[in-house]
Amino acid sequence: PATCKDAPYRYSVCMPQLSVSTWSLHRTLGAPAFYGPADPAPFEAPNGSSALALLDLPMRLAAFGINTLELCHFHLRALDPAHFGALRAALQRAGVTLHCLLIDSGDLTHPEHAARDEAWIAQWIGIAGQLGAKTARVIGGNSAPTEAALAQSLAAFRRLADVAASHNVLLVTENFHKLLDSPQAVTWLVSQMDGRLGFKL
Repeated sequence: PATCKDAPYRYSVCMPQLSVSTWSLHRTLGAPAFYGPADPAPFEAPNGSSALALLDLPMRLAAFGINTLELCHFHLRALDPAHFGALRAALQRAGVTLHCLLIDSGDLTHPEHAARDEAWIAQWIGIAGQLGAKTARVIGGNSAPTEAALAQSLAAFRRLADVAASHNVLLVTENFHKLLDSPQAVTWLVSQMDGRLGFKL
């Protein structure tokens, strides 16, 4: 439908297609260790042996007729432009779209480290842009959905939306972790963002 062109956050509803998240292939990719803003990451090596290298994944997906990928941040084992470029090129060769970079750590409502975590998340949004991702998913927060915590998260999302726009990435969230574990909290947060925050289906 023509209206889908004006509704990027509803893309999966307008044009359904099969997608794979790297989380479903976690062990196949070597079960790499999770890392976040407090860790000196990424770690040098995965926990186990890898049956499939991340750079080989796009072509494997294409062979099964799958052309959309969601990537967990901790499945990237090297944070340098050469690695980002190699993965982006592998995706393009295979005709696979990186629909979403899942930023699976960072707490925008942390009582002590919210600023640190926001800066870390902002860096990952930049990485999403370098990878050619269409969207970047950010967790709302790990605090209970009090009025103060929701306001703190909203302020951070507004700043991160500016970062995302500068990298040509759409910012999305989902009902994941404590702050956004209810429809009411999700609806309120998204409604306050004036169309600059989507909801990951």
